Amino acid sequence: MILGNFVVAFGLQHLWDWRVVVIIGFTCAGIQIAALPSIAATYAVDSYKPAAGSIFILVTVNKNLWGYGVSQFITPWVEKAGYVPPFMTNMSLAVLWCSCGVIFWFYGKRFRKWTAKSSVHRM
Repeated sequence: MILGNFVVAFGLQHLWDWRVVVIIGFTCAGIQIAALPSIAATYAVDSYKPAAGSIFILVTVNKNLWGYGVSQFITPWVEKAGYVPPFMTNMSLAVLWCSCGVIFWFYGKRFRKWTAKSSVHRM
């Protein structure tokens, strides 16, 4: 994801070969659009089955809102500032939200124990 945003930003800014930008850049950057919502949804189903529907809605709304924001505002921003600032901002935000996954890697079991007796786990 980080590599993809770097390749897209600097590749477009410095007119690299389109194959590098498309094959490496957009493929790697697409991880944030395709893989991350799937990971979040899988975690929700495994950990909080009764609330999985609501979490699926939240993941979908977040993904679509991100996509709308990029499609609506990226072109004017690129025209004004070039390719690097918008794509580096996108990368920074994606890294910020993905780094929250590290918290769940180390403390996920503890979080689930804290909520074990909540109504979310009752079917």
